[in-house]
Amino acid sequence: MNRAVSRVSAGDGSVTPLLSDARSIALETESVDCVYCVSVLEHVPEFERVIFEIARILRRGGLLVLTFDVDLRGNWELGPASYGRVMDALEASFRPVYPEMVVHPLRVLNTDNSIYPAYPSRSIFDPLLAPFKRSLVFAHDRLRGGRAPLGRVLASTYGACLRENGSPTEDV
Repeated sequence: MNRAVSRVSAGDGSVTPLLSDARSIALETESVDCVYCVSVLEHVPEFERVIFEIARILRRGGLLVLTFDVDLRGNWELGPASYGRVMDALEASFRPVYPEMVVHPLRVLNTDNSIYPAYPSRSIFDPLLAPFKRSLVFAHDRLRGGRAPLGRVLASTYGACLRENGSPTEDV
């Protein structure tokens, strides 16, 4: 982390690496301007506590840059049932900087349609067979009434830039 900090210009101010439990962050209340939380919440069972801690350490008007993966099939900690809890916790402490953009479900990038699949190639022929395999998986899922084969994960990512709720109404 120290090597990365020395190579990236953060402009005025400083970037300080910190290793801490996200449920109880070892920083003073209202002590940071920005929190960058990428692909963390889906791995933490107590994500509401993490969101509370982020809100606690952010200064008035501070920014939260956030992404998290939602397992659309419910095989991970953060699935459709807990998505509402995450959004409620975020809305209690933050407001969006940018308007939410709705994306049609068929256009959502997920682990099945990404060029970076969650299930890596096992053969040199896999890239050639990938379009055919996707068609077969789609047909198989349709025949099963839209249900996916057991054990597979279909994740989609939520991303937002949020401002702490106690901030002034103007956005930068």
